[in-house]
Amino acid sequence: MSDYFPEHLIEQVKQASDIVEVLSDFLKLKKRGTNWWCNCPFHNEKTPSFAVSEAKQIYHCFGCGKGGNVLTFLMEYEKLSFPEAVRFLAQRSGIQLPERKLSPAERSRYEGLFFANQTARKFFVKQLWETGDGHKVLHYLKQVRRLSEEIINKFQLGFAPNSWDALLKHARSLDLSEDDLVKAGLAVKREDSRGAYDRFRRRLMVPIMNLTGKTIAFGGRALSKEDRAKYLNSPETELYNKSKVLYGLNFSRAPIRDTETCILVEGYMDYLALYQAGIENVVASSGTAFTFDHARLIARYARQAVMLFDSDQAGMTAAKRCAPHLMAAELDFRVVLLPKGQDPDSFIKAEGAEKMKVLIDNALSYPRFIYDSIQPGYDSLSPHQKSVILQELTRLASKSDSSIRRELFLKEIAEVFDIELNTLKSDLRKTPHKTRPQEADETRKRENFSDQLQLELISVFLENPDLLQMARDDLDPELISDDTLREIYEMILQTYEDSGGVDTAGLINQTDDPKKQHLITKAASLETGGGGSERHLADLIERLRRFNFHERLAWLKAKITEAQKSGDDELEQKYYNQLQEMVREMPDNAD
Repeated sequence: MSDYFPEHLIEQVKQASDIVEVLSDFLKLKKRGTNWWCNCPFHNEKTPSFAVSEAKQIYHCFGCGKGGNVLTFLMEYEKLSFPEAVRFLAQRSGIQLPERKLSPAERSRYEGLFFANQTARKFFVKQLWETGDGHKVLHYLKQVRRLSEEIINKFQLGFAPNSWDALLKHARSLDLSEDDLVKAGLAVKREDSRGAYDRFRRRLMVPIMNLTGKTIAFGGRALSKEDRAKYLNSPETELYNKSKVLYGLNFSRAPIRDTETCILVEGYMDYLALYQAGIENVVASSGTAFTFDHARLIARYARQAVMLFDSDQAGMTAAKRCAPHLMAAELDFRVVLLPKGQDPDSFIKAEGAEKMKVLIDNALSYPRFIYDSIQPGYDSLSPHQKSVILQELTRLASKSDSSIRRELFLKEIAEVFDIELNTLKSDLRKTPHKTRPQEADETRKRENFSDQLQLELISVFLENPDLLQMARDDLDPELISDDTLREIYEMILQTYEDSGGVDTAGLINQTDDPKKQHLITKAASLETGGGGSERHLADLIERLRRFNFHERLAWLKAKITEAQKSGDDELEQKYYNQLQEMVREMPDNAD
């Protein structure tokens, strides 16, 4: 891994990058005991089992088993390669790294995709500012959309020219192939398989970025009525999963965390209008329907979501589609009901930012929003129509796993729609509360006694590496029967011999094997109660000896029984002799 940069610089970057500070940019961590905790970003769960150790500079999820250090988190969560993760942390810490151009063969799978998107972004920006057609788009952004140059530059807006191969030609000059652009979703293979063409043509280009600010996809807005689709978005790639990306979150997560409120809009332009108006705690769904993963992403930073959609039927439908996911993510959520014919962008232009802030501050509860949006009015509906609306709201309450939350939501419905609370409760009892699998429960598998002892042994050495001196004399490496754990033990031993100490976060960087990284962080996160004492180590070694003795004894007895059944007297005698030898060498307290 260290081939890209000198080892001392990697170490300097790691020392300057406190894991709690870095991960707090991505996750909503809370201090509990000696560790920081949150819901795991790698699997769905209701109870926080993702622990970050400030002392050891590692993280470990006790639900799904993911673990590592600050570098492996960026590699896993943001799909960065090792050198990209180092560069990101170095830039964050103000550390200068040597630059060198990587050949295509040197680039990793993800680096190649990042490079293709970065190349496209720079190309589109250049087209916007330095071409005649681009200047027309720039005029549209400034005069029609009223976006400042500061916002245009901050969000790296660009222009895709009306050409079938302009980006392809530019990419070739940088050693990027057609396949590179196709994999990144920037080009499309022709049906006859003879070459490719640019996916985006004659469009305003909006880069979509991950939380580290790297471009992973694009949204292309039509600039002509000839284009059937108003928006053309990048397809999903290895970097870009639409259902797990929210536009603008890389810029807005700090304001969202500070206010504990996330404003949710549908379009890129609505987002930019709000952000420019000083309403920065905002995100937009990125070219796809809102999903539970989107809601979980918001829940990492906020406790409340405010839906701010168009005032038409499409906006109301969007709110209805978002609500179940927000409820399931245990977020409080409200809705802004804009004046008829308005969308967020047009309202800010017409009424100004302050009036928009007032609307947001006075957002309606979801039941009130549904009641107020019914035209010509709830009282004019038939009994059947009223029943359908109330049943939908009751089903929405069932999406929460919290009985208190369900009760409070039902009370809101009862007050708004003037119906008996017990009637709603009765209907709710017919609806199951569990709406999705509890993945954390499925992933927690009990390990057998031997594995647990071996893991605890590794934990002791990480806690107190000086005990390796004692282990050299007393520990037979064969007692560590798990091959991976034995290799980790040898890594620890070698590191200790080379440097006189063992750094857990540094140990993780010595291997690319995810299983080893997982077991290292799992061992380092164990709370064994025995500390790192000599007595604890001696006890573990003795328990492993006894366990292995009984395992071997049981195996020999089974072999003797098999030989007896098959009538093989010679084989039976052989195993019996081994059994007698074991009994003579039985360790103390083996029974």
